[in-house]
Amino acid sequence: MKFSKVFVSTLLIIVLMLSFGAISSFADSTYVVAGVESLCGSNWNPNDSNNAMSYDSSLGYYKKDYFNVPAGKYEVKVVENGTTWYGDSTNNNVKFNVTSPCTVTVLFNADTKEIKLLGVNISFDIDFKYSKVTAVGSGEGAWLNGAVWDPKASSNDMKEIEKGLYEITYKNIPQGTYQLKFAFDGDWAHSFGVGAVFEPGSFCEAVYNGGNIFFDVTTDSDVKLTLDIRNFDFSTKTGAMYKIEFTESEPGSEPSIAPSTPTNQPGTEPGDTTASAKPTVAPTPSTVPSVKPSAGPGSTGENVDTGDSSDYILTALVAVFVMSVAVFAITTLKKKEN
Repeated sequence: MKFSKVFVSTLLIIVLMLSFGAISSFADSTYVVAGVESLCGSNWNPNDSNNAMSYDSSLGYYKKDYFNVPAGKYEVKVVENGTTWYGDSTNNNVKFNVTSPCTVTVLFNADTKEIKLLGVNISFDIDFKYSKVTAVGSGEGAWLNGAVWDPKASSNDMKEIEKGLYEITYKNIPQGTYQLKFAFDGDWAHSFGVGAVFEPGSFCEAVYNGGNIFFDVTTDSDVKLTLDIRNFDFSTKTGAMYKIEFTESEPGSEPSIAPSTPTNQPGTEPGDTTASAKPTVAPTPSTVPSVKPSAGPGSTGENVDTGDSSDYILTALVAVFVMSVAVFAITTLKKKEN
């Protein structure tokens, strides 16, 4: 009888511990600010404890303060449990400007997944402002004039046909596989990449801070790139289009150096970070990490969850199973005692 009581007590303790662990796995979420190194001290790191947010019950938000932030442009996202990235309303990186040094406070609502920024000298871009568009990618030989993922390469600045419509042509590009994105003003704060469908010779969706565009040149050709952002809506990050056209090179033209095997460039910049999302690249992010990142941390910034939710389900199922066993054991023992 004593053994039976000890056994039942021990079993109940195990059940309670497992149940508490299963519940805690759902309740104890952690939130970290991930973003550019100039603000966070690390580049789109979803596990940097120095950027961990604490809950402020008076505000109803998770909160992280950054003191004496210098003037400049910044991008952030919030990461839940090191795996799930949250950005702006389109889930791209949250971008803001600091006009003069001040304290920047990042707030996050765990229920609505909304990010807010507080600071006396913070401003936001409400329009898509830029001065030039540059073709960027896996340059080699004649393709992109040999510039490798360089948004500052002026030789690849596209010609403005009319406001919002840009073109550039590369002559005698040899057979091979190539990569491409469109960058603005010499950096990766704004860029366009691949959409859901790529159709050579036709206009295709250009995704804000999207992933690398891959395409094949099947025979030595002139390659014409067109980017059309005349109908781009910055608030929804939609409406941009691009087109890649091929014209067979004239016989006798001097061949270019064949490309080496391409590699998908990582990060918010050329690469697709699974963001807007990880930050767009980031991630992306939008840009790191858009798709970390819009990537982003950046990149397209979709609600990226690189974790496995089945872990939580499995823990809960184990707890239920053990509880069932405990109930069965207690019922059996009571029957024997009676």
